[in-house]
Amino acid sequence: MITKPEAWALLKDQFPQPFVLWRRLYRLHHAGYLTRPPEQQWRLRKRPGSSDHVYALGTRGAKELERIGFKLPRKDWDQKAKDFKPYSFEHPLLITKFLTCMSLGVQRTPGIRILELFPEGKFREEVNFFDGQEDVSLTVIPDSTLVCEDSRGNQTERLGIFLEAQRRTMPLSRTTFKQSSFHKKLLAYRHLWQQPDRIRERLRVDDFIVLTVCEDEASAVLLRDFTRKVDGEENEEKGTNIFWFATQDALSLDDPQAVLLSDIWTTAAGERGSIF
Repeated sequence: MITKPEAWALLKDQFPQPFVLWRRLYRLHHAGYLTRPPEQQWRLRKRPGSSDHVYALGTRGAKELERIGFKLPRKDWDQKAKDFKPYSFEHPLLITKFLTCMSLGVQRTPGIRILELFPEGKFREEVNFFDGQEDVSLTVIPDSTLVCEDSRGNQTERLGIFLEAQRRTMPLSRTTFKQSSFHKKLLAYRHLWQQPDRIRERLRVDDFIVLTVCEDEASAVLLRDFTRKVDGEENEEKGTNIFWFATQDALSLDDPQAVLLSDIWTTAAGERGSIF
């Protein structure tokens, strides 16, 4: 799922003017290669004057991608777009914006590469632990997973990046682990971090971090404070430096390298820094 600004940021080198790309998107939509989720009209009404239509992959486009070698889930992509609810656009679009900035930032930074990318739901890892009362089994399922390589220095290092796009729709905690919560995610990542050999074997990385992109600074502060508290209660050997937070406004399509190289991230321990 993508909007015009992200599409232009990714493809402007191939089109002389934005309106040429808009025309191409329009034609691909009417030919069935792309689709525009009908419920996005709610989103457009919230932004009077905005023409940033949301585009998603259409069934005909999916078949074309499969024809040239891409592996995609077998589904009715046109129907999937129709099933989107009015309030369900911002989460996938936040993921798209992050991945767009990462892609462009890497392209403009010699020595850094994305080796692997797992879309939402494609990376899954089970963790099991005893919480003091009972055995608990949780699953790490990031919104996106990347394996990046940094060869700018004397040594080549590989870093795993797990993305969490957080809006104010998920509770911080619940009374049980049967329902989703931010607390549940933190514990899953925390216990995976305590098994370094396992993550090295799975992703062939030296270490990993969890990047959480929030709607605004108030949300980022709330989640950072909550993470620091949970991590302190969980273990004396705190892993708060694996949890990093930023706001969606810090993701700049005009300066995508900032997502990699600028101090837009703050750890749960309160330290500001950059990914690389």
